[in-house]
Amino acid sequence: MSSVIPAFGVVVSCGLFSSALPATLRARKTGVLHQDPTPSVVTLISCLLWVLYASMIGDLWIFSGSGFGVIVNSFNTCIAMRLAGSKQTSQRIEAIFCIGVSVLAASTMMLASPTVILDFGIRVRVVSAMCMAVCLVMFASPLVQAWQAFSSGDASRINIILTTMQLLNGVLWTSYGLSQGDMTLIVPNGAAILLAFINLLVKLYLLRRELAAPSGPRQDHPIKALLEEATTSGRFVTLRSIWFPGCHLCVPGGEANLDAEQQNEFKNVRGDQLPSALQVVPTGGHNEVYLRTVDGLFLQLRPQLAITPDSSGVQPSQFSVVAAYCADPGPEGRFVPVHAPAVEAEESASGIGLHRNFGEDSVGFYNPTHGVFIRLNEKGWFDSSPRCFVDTTAQGSPTSRMPVGWTWERFVVQAALSGEVIGLEPSSIGARRRRATSKENADEVPKPSSDPLSL
Repeated sequence: MSSVIPAFGVVVSCGLFSSALPATLRARKTGVLHQDPTPSVVTLISCLLWVLYASMIGDLWIFSGSGFGVIVNSFNTCIAMRLAGSKQTSQRIEAIFCIGVSVLAASTMMLASPTVILDFGIRVRVVSAMCMAVCLVMFASPLVQAWQAFSSGDASRINIILTTMQLLNGVLWTSYGLSQGDMTLIVPNGAAILLAFINLLVKLYLLRRELAAPSGPRQDHPIKALLEEATTSGRFVTLRSIWFPGCHLCVPGGEANLDAEQQNEFKNVRGDQLPSALQVVPTGGHNEVYLRTVDGLFLQLRPQLAITPDSSGVQPSQFSVVAAYCADPGPEGRFVPVHAPAVEAEESASGIGLHRNFGEDSVGFYNPTHGVFIRLNEKGWFDSSPRCFVDTTAQGSPTSRMPVGWTWERFVVQAALSGEVIGLEPSSIGARRRRATSKENADEVPKPSSDPLSL
């Protein structure tokens, strides 16, 4: 019986380490990394420390579970290094990996042999402290997850199956640690039990609240109705980002009457607190529309020839979104509205079905010529998503939807109100001036912020 508990512990640990493998294999096949690779790198360093500890005390069970973790997370890390979509992500992975391996190599030389520290007991205690410290840092992430789920009311943030496995894993290894009198196992796994239990309580509380909430018939997508009405009536609308609160699509102000030399000019589109008014113009094509400002500028995709300070550092884009002076925006200016519900089914890295709550219904604008959505990146500028296939002729089918988990591409369409948006006034300064002078003791007009996301 003494070997039953650690044997089950090894099996559960291997299952937890393998939970990210489906996503890694999918990324390896498609060439696109859809998740943050940092946890895999940190877990790899942690497993290497546990392998060192197990080797020093001669524990085959700890060595087996951690050794499997080294294999899986080495594979995950290699794929992440090869497919990292940005320079910043690559540098972060390289920094964590190089620092972790360097510390581990130095620790091995100093602690696995009497080269520096002669007392074997002291060497074991030092490695033990390092293992506990890294584990406690890793196990703190479920606490952040529980807080985010509780504060947002979104139960889908917590995977009940993985959380239950984490709880079981903590119980098994804590029990084994108690039988061996090993505090190195008891402390971090005891903390894991507590955090997994908190996550389960939050999950059950949110599920109970959802079941108790009154339910009614699902209404039609409100944004779809507004877009259809705006397309037929010529009503002006605005686009608000779901992911960046308070940020709207904004075209810096320009004059409506342009001479012939200005017809080839264009303006980069950014995110701002003050939105631009847009008119949804039917193209005559299947579900395709143009997006035009009051000044007569059409939104278009333009190739991004070089990386600039405004380029995304998370996932580089091939196109910028511009507002161009042109008589015919062409295929680069044709977009298909792709409607997305507030709650969508999502498959986790372990293949388990989840639900992702975005808080409200939204819409994305897909360019079928280049196979990209327009998006608002983390720098506050509009560019394009990675290439993806959306079947714009088969509405309602899985192939006609925006990829689940994409957030920068989601927008809320709202009716434009005169005096509150750019376009229904000569310029953004004019709109700001009216609001500023309506306040008491307003001495000057606020200047536009140099930071597109500064609100």
